[in-house]
Amino acid sequence: MQTESTATGISDEIIQRMDTLCSELSKSRKKREISPKLAKVDDLKAYKNATTVSLHKASTPGITCLDLHPKDHNQVLTGGIDKTVVLFDRASEKVLETVEGHSKRITDVLFHPSSDTFFSSSQDKTVRLWSNSKSGYQCSSVIKTHTGSVNEMSLHPLEDFLVTCSTDRSWALHDIRTSACLVQKFDHSSEAGFECVSFHPDGLILGTGTGDAGIHIWDIKTQQNVATFEGHKGKVVDLAFSENGYYMATVASDSQVKLWDLRKLKNFQSLSLAEEGVDYSISKIAFDYSGTYLALAGTDLRVFLTKTLSPVNTYTGHSALVTDVQFGPDASFISTSSLDRSLKFWSS
Repeated sequence: MQTESTATGISDEIIQRMDTLCSELSKSRKKREISPKLAKVDDLKAYKNATTVSLHKASTPGITCLDLHPKDHNQVLTGGIDKTVVLFDRASEKVLETVEGHSKRITDVLFHPSSDTFFSSSQDKTVRLWSNSKSGYQCSSVIKTHTGSVNEMSLHPLEDFLVTCSTDRSWALHDIRTSACLVQKFDHSSEAGFECVSFHPDGLILGTGTGDAGIHIWDIKTQQNVATFEGHKGKVVDLAFSENGYYMATVASDSQVKLWDLRKLKNFQSLSLAEEGVDYSISKIAFDYSGTYLALAGTDLRVFLTKTLSPVNTYTGHSALVTDVQFGPDASFISTSSLDRSLKFWSS
């Protein structure tokens, strides 16, 4: 099924579901305590490269993105310059599936947490939904909302709605059950378009970063820009929200990491990774589930304590740009992908 862009709007019923879930999530977070199993700083300092796997085609090498399954932490998705998506099992160290269909490099991959489905986005301006069948994973839908590269995706906490962003200067909300575009919001103040997008954990706002240093917070229900953060001087390559919803981290081509307090709407920590005039390339940033640690993928892999941006450790081993990073449960391991064609797992 191919779906062209005809925005249908967000119904009152969907808004009610979003409001209800937001209230439930906010209440549950106030009662949540940090897991006693969370890895300590000394544990992270001792992490080594435990596993390295070469994936995707050697003729067009490079892994551009990864995703860990939210429930089955042995399952890993990777996307490549070779236009394919690989499903990998960490426990058996085997490739379970390789799917093809995109006509340009993959920009993002994303598991659905509760159905046997995953998503991929590409520079070919499309998003593909892949569903498991008797003959393996098949493309069940192609979303063709955007007219530029689709750079990132994020799944709403309701698990029924996917937001995408593009260089066409728009972000769009889709119903994954029908692949219909509910809303497409253009930001004509940006000449470069969107590089990254993420839902806030409560699901009523989302954050975007643009190719011309813009960081915006949007109200999902009204699609209005409700906050703007200034400070970066280059392309905002990624942003992430802490799971408790209090903080947002952003990284940009200016080699800067910035932390923002969403309750006070201000920047409270900044760190420049450029040294002696040499730029530090940054690709991705990720909080662990507790929000204690912040991982940075780029020239190498670095982990910081979130609130102070104090360095915990730097991990070297990739021979090219580190393109993505995610923590395992309780920061028990870290996974990274790279343009050197390797998927690595770091642990004790």
